[in-house]
Order: sequence, then structure tokens, then C-alpha cells
Amino acid sequence: VLDVRPIVSNDRRFVTLELRPTVATLLRPIRTFSTTLAVGTAVTFEVPEHEFSSEGLLSFLAKLRISLLAYVVSFGIVATYWVQHTAIFHYVRVGNRLFTWLNLLFLVPVTILPFFTELRVEYHDEYRVTILYAGANVLSGLLLLAMWRYAAKAGLLRRMAPGVDR
Repeated sequence: VLDVRPIVSNDRRFVTLELRPTVATLLRPIRTFSTTLAVGTAVTFEVPEHEFSSEGLLSFLAKLRISLLAYVVSFGIVATYWVQHTAIFHYVRVGNRLFTWLNLLFLVPVTILPFFTELRVEYHDEYRVTILYAGANVLSGLLLLAMWRYAAKAGLLRRMAPGVDR
């Protein structure tokens, strides 16, 4: 834990923050872990309540196999988008407002994928959820293509090596 105490100077012109790290004791275990992957995308891992019995950890994880598989697949998809996004920006020389908006629009379906992944796990028999999940992926791909095409057409790309298709 970090204790922060503000100290105001005598002439009241400056405030200094005194920082003191301290050790805290947890009264109950933390069952949720959150992190941020992209702009405003919170990914939360929540450990389900489970009393381990004779069936053990492997049996418990086997019960979670659909969730784990969905997470791994979605991570692979987002990782692919990240690699392609990075590849595009390797060639971008300069940007403009429309290119920035296209980039932000690309982030919308990517940042909603964790939500759609959770829906897929909970409602895996519901075809509408599959359509939402697939639609977000198709939209992400189309927006990446739109970013590349716009950057090439608007002259935002660096000079490219011969044989590289714009």
C-alpha cells in the first residue's frame, strides 16, 4: 500500500506529496484480477468458488475447458490484429484526422471482443451470440483494411520497397 500525504509549503505556493510504502494485511483473499490491454479495455480474470476435493485441480480445470479455450482463441485473434496493426504503422509516415478516426473505430470491435468472448462461453448454443462475435471480428478486419487502403490513397505511407503491394 502506498500512503500519500500532501504537505503545503509555508507560502502556500507548492504542495509536496510525501509517499510512504507500507505493508497491509488482507482480510479476505482477492478472487478477481484486472488488467488493461488496450485503450480502456479492462480484462478481468475471476477465480470461481471451488472447494478442492478428491477430484483435484485437473478435474476442476477440465470443467473450465470451454472458458479456457475461448480465452485462448480470442487472445490469438486479438494478437493477430495487434501484429497487423503494428505492421501498418511500420509503414505510416504521417497521420491525419481521418486516419486517427479510422484507428479509433478499429479499436471499438477489438475492445469489445472480451465481452463477446464471455457471451460465447455463457451462451455457446445461441447462434445470435456467434453472429455478434463473428461480426466484431469481420468488422475489425475490414477496418484494418480500410486503414491500410486510406493511408495508401492519402499518401500517408513511407516509400515502400519494390514488390510491396499497397
